[in-house]
Amino acid sequence: MDKEQALYFLENKHYNFEYLKPTDEKRLVVIEGEFGLGKSFAIDKIYLDLLLRAENEFDFPIPISINAAQLDIDVQKYLEKIVLDKSKRYWIIVDGMDEVSVSIASNILENMRIAIERWDNLCIILTSRPLSIFANISEKIRMKGLNEDEALEIVNFINNQQKLYHFYNLPKDIEVVIQRPLFAILLGLYLRKTNNIIPNTSG
Repeated sequence: MDKEQALYFLENKHYNFEYLKPTDEKRLVVIEGEFGLGKSFAIDKIYLDLLLRAENEFDFPIPISINAAQLDIDVQKYLEKIVLDKSKRYWIIVDGMDEVSVSIASNILENMRIAIERWDNLCIILTSRPLSIFANISEKIRMKGLNEDEALEIVNFINNQQKLYHFYNLPKDIEVVIQRPLFAILLGLYLRKTNNIIPNTSG
């Protein structure tokens, strides 16, 4: 992927990540998705939007983004240092819940549940690959894969549109896997490198 293509995906392409954000009725969300679906990218875009808002609005606090492995074991004490003004809305994003032990992930989840009861001006996003502790929780939001048009747009764009592909051009297993943005990008790079020779298998 060249610099112009990277800038297009980061700055110019529109993404609909609104469904992943907390609401007044649901201020704690756990975004769950398989590898390659773009959880970290989505969170980075949400964080950037919040950061821009903080720059433009004097009374909007700078959002906090932290990896679960870096979060203080005493979650409540950590949050007490952040949520200082009840009149302002604070955003906390914790990425990589699957990168810590189940006991630590459970501790973070339970403490964030306590936190939204303690502070009604707090919005929290946790992200993870599928874990058993998140299987039946009400806070979970499943991250969506790309639809057919979105996947093909990425493949053709990365391939510099040397040849426009449609789903009927691709093996069935490839059709499934490119619903994940990472693999759509990898397929576009592969086709560009191999002069549009389509792989026979997703492996």
